[in-house]
Amino acid sequence: MTRTAIRYFKSILLVGLAAFTVGEARGFSLIGPFADWQTSELNYNVGVGVHYEMDPIISDVGGPQNLGEEYRWNFKTIYIGFDPSFVNYFGAKGTQAVWEAIQILNSLPPVSKMSSNLTEFPLNTRIVNYRASALRLLDMRSYALAAILNALGLASPERYVFTLRGRTAGATYTNYTVIMRNFDPVTWEPSKYVNGVLYTYVIEELPS
Repeated sequence: MTRTAIRYFKSILLVGLAAFTVGEARGFSLIGPFADWQTSELNYNVGVGVHYEMDPIISDVGGPQNLGEEYRWNFKTIYIGFDPSFVNYFGAKGTQAVWEAIQILNSLPPVSKMSSNLTEFPLNTRIVNYRASALRLLDMRSYALAAILNALGLASPERYVFTLRGRTAGATYTNYTVIMRNFDPVTWEPSKYVNGVLYTYVIEELPS
């Protein structure tokens, strides 16, 4: 199993490469208000994000955060609604798909009833629709689930296993600062693994 996540910058290309699978290593990334250093030059808060397989959000709602810097909603009950334009375009099947996405979250057990190593949750529950993939189509349930998770403060861990923190350049050198914003949900330590896949990266300068 291999996966490649690519982040495009105006003049910098950071490519995350999936190397191989290992054990039960999982991962999660947190999202929050953009920090001062998360500038458009490093491809943060640029208005239009890259479509990722597990993070199909058109616009970034925040930047990757360290533990303790994130945000979350503190409402016990969250209400949703559909405006006429959504209902008229997607119909009953569209609204049902959104409810199915919400039900996935509602069916999760309380943290107090989860195991310490989270082995009751499989690493991969995806089913690939190759026809839809060839047509570059996203199903409403997956899109809605990703959008809801973003709003709740979770980002795609594949996207932020490694991310640029800064760039300095001189007459004869260019230095980059790369940080990790993917964490193991069991140990809460920064991790190079997402769902058993080891990630690394390369950085390339592109013509501006």
